Amino acid sequence: MSTLETNAIGKYSTNNVSVDDALNLKSYTEAQRDALTAVNGTIIYNTTTNQFNFRENGAWVLKINF
Repeated sequence: MSTLETNAIGKYSTNNVSVDDALNLKSYTEAQRDALTAVNGTIIYNTTTNQFNFRENGAWVLKINF
């Protein structure tokens, strides 16, 4: 059985994870973001534009409503 990793965003409660702390996304400049080897579904905070970026269909897109 694999272990559920939460990156310290929550606490274990039997087999569930209770998220009761802030979720901190990785922050990158636009140049750093473009150098990443990212997969669809990756979410980052873009410090150049001060916006969240989402990897979708092989490209970085701005997502306002999650």
